Amino acid sequence: MPLSPIWEPDAEALDRTLKLRVSTRQLEQLDLAVAEFKMARSWILRECVGLGFPLFVEQVRQRRRAGLVPRGEYQNPNVAGPRRGPRSDGRRTDRWVSPPVRRR
Repeated sequence: MPLSPIWEPDAEALDRTLKLRVSTRQLEQLDLAVAEFKMARSWILRECVGLGFPLFVEQVRQRRRAGLVPRGEYQNPNVAGPRRGPRSDGRRTDRWVSPPVRRR
């Protein structure tokens, strides 16, 4: 007697490749998690994105409502496309700035 197929509405094939650059420090932390949990790097990263993405979106929306903009958007306002983010894993406190208000 064959088993009935498993139906999981959230299951999708893992057929896309994403290149992710991480700093040495981030890779060391990831490798420690791999050793501790005995899970693959890719699995850990997929779970991190899934768990953290909604929080990230809400945090960015709050900052935008507060009038803040990413530093790259402020420093390079005429750059086309979304690739204006930080290029290092440095301090995160200064990545959002408040643009000066124009006086009339």
